[in-house]
Amino acid sequence: MKESLIEADGVKYATDRGWLVWKWSSPGNRGVHDRLHMKNGCTFSIEYKTTGQKATALQYETAKKLKRAAIPCRCIDNVTDAREFIDLMDNIAGQDDPIFDLVIQSTDLSSFYL
Repeated sequence: MKESLIEADGVKYATDRGWLVWKWSSPGNRGVHDRLHMKNGCTFSIEYKTTGQKATALQYETAKKLKRAAIPCRCIDNVTDAREFIDLMDNIAGQDDPIFDLVIQSTDLSSFYL
């Protein structure tokens, strides 16, 4: 299956479950993954590939950096694996966690000066 179809399904599946999903583009940082997912203080990334394809060396290096930063990530080449990973992360994001309240309280929107 084509990467674009797998990615479109994964994005819809995640957004239907309340995830904020952004296309990840970082000029000057080649190898970043396709999508960032955020919900309830939980963040993860997915690198989508056409069925049977693997990540590039740079994408692998990005995955190692994310792991060191405690950000879950996966390279996914099919709809089933995408949905299973999103479900796994949805279970984690849905847990009661006192750290979540601290994260929300530490976000000062007034610092953005509109």
